[in-house]
Amino acid sequence: MLPEALRPLREVPLSLSVLLLGAMAAPHCLYAYIWEKPEDFAAISRRSPLAILGGHATEVMEKLVLGLKALQFGSVLAFCEYGLLPACGAGAVSGGGSAVVQAVRSAAPARWALGLGLLIPGQALN
Repeated sequence: MLPEALRPLREVPLSLSVLLLGAMAAPHCLYAYIWEKPEDFAAISRRSPLAILGGHATEVMEKLVLGLKALQFGSVLAFCEYGLLPACGAGAVSGGGSAVVQAVRSAAPARWALGLGLLIPGQALN
């Protein structure tokens, strides 16, 4: 049963999986760098091009993290739209449009509850 459930993941293009993996790991790499080398980050954040993000290293970090979160969100959408949903047979939407939007619109209330029940605590912990 489990191998069959994982079949769509094996059909997702490797490039999308690598994109998603990189986008999910990027903030953690940034956090680790800042934790290990705070003086270096402070010095780098005072120079161009990072200096335009703020006058202090914490402002620069805040904006970098927000940008990485946007990259993560876009990567998840791309992974679903062009990888996972087509692998599950739900990628083609008649009349154009997004398969992700169609999947969200047609989701059962129990799936919304489960999804929000996982999303909200995850973001609160983040």
